Amino acid sequence: TDVYRLYYKSDDLTKGDTTFITCFVTHLKAGSYDENVYDRSQAASQIMNYINNYNITDNVLFMGDFNVYSSAEPAFQSFMTETASGFQFNDPINALGDWNNNYSYAPYHTQSTHTSGDCHSGGGMDDRFDFILTSQPIIEGSAGITYAKNTYWAYGQDGKRFNQTLISPTNTSLPTNVLSALYKMSDHLPVTLKLYVDKNPLLNINTFNNPSGKIRIKNPVNQNISIWSDYEKAEQVTLTITNQLGGVVLKKLLTLYPNEQHTISAANISPGMFLIDIRGKNISFTTKLIKR
Repeated sequence: TDVYRLYYKSDDLTKGDTTFITCFVTHLKAGSYDENVYDRSQAASQIMNYINNYNITDNVLFMGDFNVYSSAEPAFQSFMTETASGFQFNDPINALGDWNNNYSYAPYHTQSTHTSGDCHSGGGMDDRFDFILTSQPIIEGSAGITYAKNTYWAYGQDGKRFNQTLISPTNTSLPTNVLSALYKMSDHLPVTLKLYVDKNPLLNINTFNNPSGKIRIKNPVNQNISIWSDYEKAEQVTLTITNQLGGVVLKKLLTLYPNEQHTISAANISPGMFLIDIRGKNISFTTKLIKR
């Protein structure tokens, strides 16, 4: 298992700011015998212990050929179980279950692109062996990087491959030459997804710069929204929270006092991503708000 710590190369680097992402790439033991299942389980425990010991809690992708036959396998359960530090992985498409030779999971199968022949494994498309799992902050978008919904894809998989090859029956999900290259390259399909990177990754720091002061909002939030003002004078403002469709979910008139924490209940707001807008005579501030 290889581990890479990457950062987003942006203009914010000149200010000492950017956002990071940690990528784990693995190839777990193949095979369906008990000793193979045990080997995968041991490797999974070591990976999760590494994450826990190094206190890795932000943006994490975990990818590779896991060789697991269902989400009930001990190895996969290790990835989905919260560590002592509160970390766990998520399946972005939430397609958990018994993948092996199961038609219901045909759109997610990644192996095998062949039914027989050459040096490729045969049997047709009937296993979900290859994955990209994500940390919770990537699902929530709470640390500068967000999973773009509905972009997870086993490249070339159209859901019509069950126990068939990548190229037969006819596959129109990609150009013919690309499908042919994938077919000849490997008996696995690569898995892809897209990520949004916020230009300003520090969601909990106010991006409105004013000589008079600044506003800070703790992100993400659970039951309460915490706001701090370090302006020299108190100011009455209108706070508005809107959902991604532009609907207002909360509107409140309040007074922000210097260097005091202001707490607003978010108990009636459903989990998701919102915009919070704070406006007054001297304050004009808008940022993302993540409700867990």
